[in-house]
Amino acid sequence: MVCESCFEKQRRIDELTEENIRLQQQLRHYQKKTKQGYFGANTSSSKIPVKPNQSPDKPKKKPGAKPGHKGHGRQRITKENADQVVKVYPEIKVCPHGHGELHEHQMHERGVLDMPPLKIIRLVQLLVEMKCPVCNFRVKAQAQNVMPKNLYSNTLLSNIAMLYYQHGIPLRRLSKIFGLRHGSLIHNFYRLGQALERIYQKIMTDYRASRVKHADETSWRIAGKNAWAWIFCTLQTVLFHFAASRKGEIARNMIGKSNGNDVVVVDRYGGYNAIDPPRQFCFAHLLRDVKQLEKDFPDNQEISKFQGIVAPLLSEAMKLRNQPINDELYYVKAKSLKRKIMRAANHDSRHPAIAHIQDIFLNQKKQLFHWTKDRRIPAENNQAERDIRRTVISRKLSFGSQSISSAHMRSVLMSVLHTLDKRQHKQAADQSFENILNAIEKKNRKLSVKASLLPRPLYNF
Repeated sequence: MVCESCFEKQRRIDELTEENIRLQQQLRHYQKKTKQGYFGANTSSSKIPVKPNQSPDKPKKKPGAKPGHKGHGRQRITKENADQVVKVYPEIKVCPHGHGELHEHQMHERGVLDMPPLKIIRLVQLLVEMKCPVCNFRVKAQAQNVMPKNLYSNTLLSNIAMLYYQHGIPLRRLSKIFGLRHGSLIHNFYRLGQALERIYQKIMTDYRASRVKHADETSWRIAGKNAWAWIFCTLQTVLFHFAASRKGEIARNMIGKSNGNDVVVVDRYGGYNAIDPPRQFCFAHLLRDVKQLEKDFPDNQEISKFQGIVAPLLSEAMKLRNQPINDELYYVKAKSLKRKIMRAANHDSRHPAIAHIQDIFLNQKKQLFHWTKDRRIPAENNQAERDIRRTVISRKLSFGSQSISSAHMRSVLMSVLHTLDKRQHKQAADQSFENILNAIEKKNRKLSVKASLLPRPLYNF
């Protein structure tokens, strides 16, 4: 005979046990959301509520040069390679022992890196007018290094544009440093954006013709509303597009139709399903999802075993391309890695989280292994991640664009400047941008705000 009191106690114990399990699950969910944001491992860095510090258990890398690395060192500044040589005398010029004036005895070289103060120079160009004494034909010199009807020189505009659009220094701060009007700078940037529109279209053409392309996007603000900053890049090209939408048609219009021999490296965002060229999914995102499984289910042995097998394979696949091996050995190793990854994907699993990762490899196989057939195609999207990093920093400093036209202006100027930075030596990129502005000025002296022409040879950076 069952004791009613004991039965009631056992029922209450079962209720409390189920409630305890449910509350623990809710607690883990809220802890995860508090640390990682609403989208877990896929939450962008700007949306993460609290970024964790480095784990004390993780060994720190030893600072300094590694054994065997020669290093570059600091080059000695001599009179031969110096830009300016200044003779410095000591403050004491008379012998303290009463023997009269001191005479020069010896020179000691001391190299110093210096910089003149940041200051705007007020320049007046005297435009000479020539006249023929016989027929009275007259010709007047044109102002040099300055756009028509403009106060700011091309040198000044190119330096301000580089500091703002490439290095991310806020425009208000630049306006204060150089003593320039904020509105005047914006007006000049609009003129530059319209003048460089043709180069922007040429960059897009070069991007579409490339064999390996990259694409990515991050959040942005336009006129105080949520928007997106798209980036489309290659090893030699950077193309920005700031838009109020994240629709797939934007990626389709910017990437264009496939040229029959191209691949676009992207993440698994569904908007890229609309593009025409074949896609290569980023293994870095897959690796992050696989590692996240062990964080979500730390006590599950099956997940721990799956992560221990798949994570090293994905990591090795991303590193294989840069290993110092010939192409023949590369393709042998690439096919071997593909077989091992697919073997893990076809392995029977009970946990639904593992099955979700396996379904990605089984259902999206065509988008995962282009790198095994062509070494030029990377297995990760690090190129786009690196190129968009400065835009993310700029977003945190400038809070986005004030209008659609301002966003398009930023798209044009950032595309030209960042492409110049890739195609030129870093120290010559600003000079190349200034040369482009000078060529625009010489091509059309009557440059208007609405239209401009640019000679084709200028784009051969």
